[in-house]
Amino acid sequence: GHWRRSCLRARVEATFDHVEERLRGRTRRMTKGRTHETAPLTTLELKSALLLYCKQFWSSVFQVVTRFVDLKKLLPLESDCRRESESESESDARKRKEAFLFSLVESDGRDGRSYGYDGTIEVLRAEEFSRLDRVVYLDHAGATLYSEMQIKKYLEKLESNVFGNPHSQLSAAGAGEASKSFKAARQAVLSIFNTCAEDYLCIFTSGATAGLKLVGETFPWTTQSSFVYTVDNHNSVLGIRNYALDGGSAAAAARVCTDDDGCFDIRTLAEQSREGEGDGSEAEASTSCSLFAFPAESNFSGVRYNLELLKQLKSKKCKVNGKSSSQEWFVLLDSAKACSTKPPDLSKYPADFVAISFYKIFGYPSGLGALLVRKDSAEILNRRYFGGGTVQVSVAEENFFRRRPDEDGWEDGTLPFLSIQALQSGFEQINKLSFPKIESHTKTLTTYTANKMREMKHSNGRSVCELYGRHCEVSLQEEEKFQFETGQGPVIAFNVLRSDSSYVGYREVETLGEACEIVLRTGCHCNPGACSTYLKLKPEETKANFENGHVCWDDKDVMNGKPTGSVRISFGYMSTFEDADSFLQFIERTFAEAAPKRSLEPCASPSGPVLKGIFVYPIKSCQGFKVNSWPILESGLLFDRKWAIADENGFMISQKNDPKLAQIETLIDMNSRALHLRATGMASLCSSIDEKSALKSGVESWLCEFTGKKYQLLENQSTDKNFSNRGGCLLVSTESVREILGETGHSLKPLDSACMQFRPNLLVEGGLPFQEESWKRFSVGGNDFEKTLECSRCGMVSIDQKDGKKKYKSLLLALSKKKSGLKFGIICAFRSKKGSILTDAS
Repeated sequence: GHWRRSCLRARVEATFDHVEERLRGRTRRMTKGRTHETAPLTTLELKSALLLYCKQFWSSVFQVVTRFVDLKKLLPLESDCRRESESESESDARKRKEAFLFSLVESDGRDGRSYGYDGTIEVLRAEEFSRLDRVVYLDHAGATLYSEMQIKKYLEKLESNVFGNPHSQLSAAGAGEASKSFKAARQAVLSIFNTCAEDYLCIFTSGATAGLKLVGETFPWTTQSSFVYTVDNHNSVLGIRNYALDGGSAAAAARVCTDDDGCFDIRTLAEQSREGEGDGSEAEASTSCSLFAFPAESNFSGVRYNLELLKQLKSKKCKVNGKSSSQEWFVLLDSAKACSTKPPDLSKYPADFVAISFYKIFGYPSGLGALLVRKDSAEILNRRYFGGGTVQVSVAEENFFRRRPDEDGWEDGTLPFLSIQALQSGFEQINKLSFPKIESHTKTLTTYTANKMREMKHSNGRSVCELYGRHCEVSLQEEEKFQFETGQGPVIAFNVLRSDSSYVGYREVETLGEACEIVLRTGCHCNPGACSTYLKLKPEETKANFENGHVCWDDKDVMNGKPTGSVRISFGYMSTFEDADSFLQFIERTFAEAAPKRSLEPCASPSGPVLKGIFVYPIKSCQGFKVNSWPILESGLLFDRKWAIADENGFMISQKNDPKLAQIETLIDMNSRALHLRATGMASLCSSIDEKSALKSGVESWLCEFTGKKYQLLENQSTDKNFSNRGGCLLVSTESVREILGETGHSLKPLDSACMQFRPNLLVEGGLPFQEESWKRFSVGGNDFEKTLECSRCGMVSIDQKDGKKKYKSLLLALSKKKSGLKFGIICAFRSKKGSILTDAS
């Protein structure tokens, strides 16, 4: 045993020296006794390095080392002293990452390099994405992030060149440079799709949506044409349907399957048409053009689709509703999502039209995309409008013009020539990593995260997460050439389930994620077809939900027991294991229900509830003040949330946008009818509420000095509602808050301070915890109230209502354990006679 350990020690030391030299870029000198010239690597770094660089040669040695040799004793490491001060959570995170790295090597078919770009991901994050230190960003399907080096190169380019309008003559300053960069940018775009300018036009647009719209506007729709699109498609594709229907064409959603002979079969659903409409064209069916649209990768679930379909459709091998089609089909490929990690190869799959968006690939610039058009397919498109720069000649007095050839004839007006300059540094950022490595890196993170989510269970054995997409072990059958769904991109769409298998609303997940600095996406993601398919929502259910008040981006996340959308996380090229791990820990700690323990259920209290405090908040998101009695109207307390703060564009500002608002103390003196504002380091402001113009200008000047931003003061002119989110008075029970604090273990003292985190108008004391949630009509001090709804909570609960700092995310997490989720406190409407005075128990 001693001899074996000595031999292993010598071998591992030699390998360690080689690895350390590669990692640190320094030459080491070997002496009889081993001397470290640089700071030694940690145990985790040692194991990771050995796994990444020496797996094939030393795999047998590692097994023996891991089993028999204590690496800390074998290779004493100075940094190990830091382990003593390492917290339990940090230690657990380190062990999870160590297990993750080992699993990559032990997995069949992997060499340990699938994650991290050969060990450089940590350097990339530290040097180019330092702003992500405290944020877990998981919405790369919505928009990936630009690197700091990328922006630096772009700014240097702007600083060292003069870029003029490209429509100016080439002798003008910078116009020639802009034109040259346009050509280079087009070539760079085409190259990532493995094609060239001989085959495709690269037309710059304002985004992928503008490219899709351009196809819809110019496609030759006739009464013999059809527009068919897969159910899984972005709304920007579905919008083309209106152009088709206006042109007299038929339109239909479709699902794709395969026949026994291996051919695709496009099965259309209910056909849509507009009787009596069209342009009067009576083209023969044999010469009419039809359009089929599908995404290379679903923006909802990340499912990837088989591009062999477009080849079969173009060669007329593909069937439509079980029959061969004699129509001439053109294929529109939405590649906005796919191009971020795996752009389609147009040399193999020559789609007629391909829409892309650059901020999906490298984060910047936004508002710029491209439409790739096969040159032979461009001939069928019929452009009617022409703008500046698109014509060779035009006559004002007559209907005469000649359009410019190629891309110049399609790009109306002056292109965003400065934004186009940013493409160079963006492509350089991607090319230094390469798309194959980006694909491997993001796939590894996605597979790991999805597997952990599938394994996550409640104490009763039921699943915590319901995943949508193809997050399963890859089998040979799934890789068959003629299966339409062929893989999974770096997206995980899911919903969270309680232990009784009921759904947690996606808004609740989003709110709790925000409190934990996790950025994710919720809703239908502008893909109603995929949403309804995965959530098993019938068209009549979707329409019924709309009739009952549900619209995109609202808070109605669960209706009739079914979710109306999903949570979506997505990985980008700079995502790390730590991002995935933080997200998984958030889901498990927040939503996985452990074995029975003390829950937030009512317990006995000796006395009934009494009104303990009345609070008025004159300006939304600023501090309120306490009174013993106050006039109350049908809309709520007099002057409560009478004013709100907005930016120059009228966008309402809250503590989530500007935490400094929490530091502003407010007071209304009813005797002098004056509004008072105070804040640390500021002179107090006193302004008459009856002199509206002076009040507005005075408060705005004061706010500008305090926040350093130009805000405006908005006044609510309505007499039956205020600027609160729901209207009426918000009632909170101290007994309920006490119960919440017991769940969090947080030492928010005194209790009154904890209550103020929920910004109540009416604070009641006594009774049972959460008893107020069962009230329908009740009386306070002889005044009648009626409960209208429970108050949905957001991230403001975690913001300290004195200094504006996020301190109390545990309050939100504790609320999520309630059966009603993030609803806490009740909104109540005043039902007594007008002109009443509300008085507390004191």
